[in-house]
Amino acid sequence: MSRLRIATGFVTLLSVLIAAGYAAGASSSVADSASTGISARGTATAPVVSNFTISPSLAAPGQFVNFSWSSANARSFKVTPDIAQDDAILPLTTTSYSYNTGGLSETTTFQAIAGPGSTTSAPVTATLIIVPVTLNASVTTIRGGQAVTLKYSGPNNNSTSWVLHSSTSDTPIPLSISCSGDTCSGTYQTGPLAATTRFSVSMTGPAPTEGEAFSPNVIVNVQNSTTLAFRTQSQVVQPGGEVALSWTTTNASALTIDHGIGQVPSVGAGTYCCVHPTQTTTYTATATPIYPGAPSVVATTPVIVGTGNISNLKHIIFMLQENRTFDNYFGTLAEYRVDHNPPIQGAQLSDVNDLHTLPPGYQICNPAKQCFPPFHAHTECTDNLSAGWYETHSDMHLSNGDWLNLTQNSTFLMDLFLYSAAKRDEDPMQTRPLGYYDQTDLPFYYELATQFATDDYWYSPLPANTLPSRMYIFAATSHGHAEPPTNEDDPAWYRPTIFRLLTARGISWRYYYQDNSVFLAQWKDWNDPRIRYNVRNIQEYYNYLASPNADALLPQVIFIEHATHLQLDEHPENHVQRGAAAVAQMITSLIGSAAWHDSAFILTYDEGGGLFDHVPPILVTPPDDLPPTDLSQNDIPGLFNVTGLRVPVVVVSPWVKPQTVIHLKTDSTSILKLIEDRFNLPPLTRRDATTQNMADPQNGFFDFSFPHLLQVPPLPTQPTNGTCNYNLSGY
Repeated sequence: MSRLRIATGFVTLLSVLIAAGYAAGASSSVADSASTGISARGTATAPVVSNFTISPSLAAPGQFVNFSWSSANARSFKVTPDIAQDDAILPLTTTSYSYNTGGLSETTTFQAIAGPGSTTSAPVTATLIIVPVTLNASVTTIRGGQAVTLKYSGPNNNSTSWVLHSSTSDTPIPLSISCSGDTCSGTYQTGPLAATTRFSVSMTGPAPTEGEAFSPNVIVNVQNSTTLAFRTQSQVVQPGGEVALSWTTTNASALTIDHGIGQVPSVGAGTYCCVHPTQTTTYTATATPIYPGAPSVVATTPVIVGTGNISNLKHIIFMLQENRTFDNYFGTLAEYRVDHNPPIQGAQLSDVNDLHTLPPGYQICNPAKQCFPPFHAHTECTDNLSAGWYETHSDMHLSNGDWLNLTQNSTFLMDLFLYSAAKRDEDPMQTRPLGYYDQTDLPFYYELATQFATDDYWYSPLPANTLPSRMYIFAATSHGHAEPPTNEDDPAWYRPTIFRLLTARGISWRYYYQDNSVFLAQWKDWNDPRIRYNVRNIQEYYNYLASPNADALLPQVIFIEHATHLQLDEHPENHVQRGAAAVAQMITSLIGSAAWHDSAFILTYDEGGGLFDHVPPILVTPPDDLPPTDLSQNDIPGLFNVTGLRVPVVVVSPWVKPQTVIHLKTDSTSILKLIEDRFNLPPLTRRDATTQNMADPQNGFFDFSFPHLLQVPPLPTQPTNGTCNYNLSGY
């Protein structure tokens, strides 16, 4: 990213290094002799890079590798392609820098250079051989009772746990392999298949790096299949209430129901009366196919007995996308709700504090005193903006400039966003912060926010960029950092994360990655094998949700990492519609699963990204006694007692207050508080201990008296064909 400075009427551009990660490693590289450079005081020793290696040097996409390197006489270190993520700074020397290969599709040579200044080191290279996991079926359409042969392959790098996943079974099948050169392969003969089945192969990388790699799915369609539909007369009852179970099958020879019911006499169709659950219970029906040896077909149905409190949530899933403000994404949500068809009962423009609340003729000005209003963005991607500590504080424009003595009466003018937007050839008037999207761009998000619950006073945790903001989401503090830490042994990385708490208390959890973005790898918690074990490929999430037993398989807490390398993180430089479509798949998969009835998916964004928002920040409790420890003398002084900008949030759950815009003034650390309250965990810092309660009966997101959205209204398909053209970034 770039960091912008405002000084006496002009804008100066400063460079900022980008980086990320933490881990362990060894491959091959050769360091040539370094070139010499001249300092201001005469001859200086040029930077040198040595021991730049990758281990293992052979991997499948999704597995972790460890980079190692040394440098001398250097102030910065850069690897191309970039192995860092977000705004982190690569260390000058490391023996183990963890990197996930999920974003790689082919063998890649990485180049390392140390700098900075007029002299840099000679480039040093190391090559990572990529061998993807493959799976093929001998035939993809069969008759019921037939079998298929599956062929699979992957890298020969001592990977463990080669297993076959099947949509008709929750138990992975161990696979045998034979290896030669860079590749291992094998075949597997299925038994008779009774229903259309999805197969995939996964393999875990070698210790200590590990990481899951999955093959693409292979679907075998079965004609004359065994089918089972299983449902309840009522999904919600009072404790001890009476509920009938009913079913229909085709090509089944027997049907059994658990919880003591056993085999039923009528296989093709029937009703069992009745069950009387005293707590939420999932009933499972198992149909035996008419095809000998074929796996059973399973279906489940829940009967919900409300507790009236947060314990109705069994699964909490949260995800942070990148760099958006509320006005940028939901600036026209009020009008969308009012004009909705079918009508949203009682919807009024005053429900949402969005762009319609600005006074007529509202404009803000750039350094050349040219003034512009917010405008509908002409492109689904724009050139980047800066959201560092200095820029975000400047954007907010505190009227008296006294950031060290903020009060509830402090006035923020919110009018200098165009000053911190670097001038670009594509945007010479620096207007791109004022662009916003509407329902024509993001129909899925607009409908999601309308049918479920959103908050128009939800903020990023501090006025800074991505990495400090994300530190708050993991640890409820950036431990004194207004900027990304520059040392992999910084005390901040030793802070306990929410994942350490979950592990210590025996709460099941997963951290799902989509590509090489794995922020947790920078924390010292990564060294705990129990924690590293729970960092998995997102394909596992989809496999769980596709199972009839999803409610039992899905962990209690899930964090889904953004996908920067795949450009699905919705960062301004990336196509926002494609990122939104990826999130839509995650959410609709949950809604259609057997875990929907007791789940909540929280979608939000890490920080405002330099984009315009008209609502001032709020004061919050500092997480600890540390002031910012890494501000320069040119920085705006401040404390960790104020939020950043408003960011979008949508809470998707049967238990939310439906079609509701709440006005809970809080920041993203409220997600941590929700998890802590639900699973009886202690707070991480004073910030999450004192932040607002998302489950507050009066002002929060949830209504635990009844699950209003067990049946979800149709959600629109998110298009991905909008124009992406940086030349259209400006007004």
